[in-house]
Amino acid sequence: FRSDNPAMRKRPALFHYTFGPKLPLIERSGRLIPTGFGLALSSREKPILWWSANTQFETTAAKVMSMDAGKTFFRPNLPQLHELIGAYRFQLSASAPCPGLMPWTEIVRVARMDAREITGLVASGIKLGAKPVDWWGTCSPLELSEHLTLEGWDGSSWSPVPGGLPAAVEAYDRMGLNIGQTTASRTPEARGL
Repeated sequence: FRSDNPAMRKRPALFHYTFGPKLPLIERSGRLIPTGFGLALSSREKPILWWSANTQFETTAAKVMSMDAGKTFFRPNLPQLHELIGAYRFQLSASAPCPGLMPWTEIVRVARMDAREITGLVASGIKLGAKPVDWWGTCSPLELSEHLTLEGWDGSSWSPVPGGLPAAVEAYDRMGLNIGQTTASRTPEARGL
């Protein structure tokens, strides 16, 4: 997807998928913040805040997990994420403002991602069942506002979280969990998952 005419760039409603351990960080910062993809951002690469048009679940959002202090790793599916740490998403309506938001084919160039990382991103996404055509991103943080709706997965569907982010953080804190999440490329034992 690429259009040089801004009037032709109609976008769908988008979702930023996240999980219980990230909620307190999001609440403290008051915004969604772009992050790096690979082992470390190069000095010229910009982090990206990723969004997906997938209304069910963006499989690439699920990070590799360990429940035994890093002895073994697995990549959880949506039901497992719901049970283990809570699954959430921020919905951005099609008309809501989001500075610098563009399809993935453009944002990777703006962010100056390395060609090998782009190839790896697409290959691993497809391997996980994702559709890169669903991906959007921005290099700008997005303030939490009335334009974003926090939804939680209840085991069968997504629905708005009553009480919003503060209630979701409180529910996560009550779980009292200590489960590690990692990006597979950052953890040699988890590579290939």
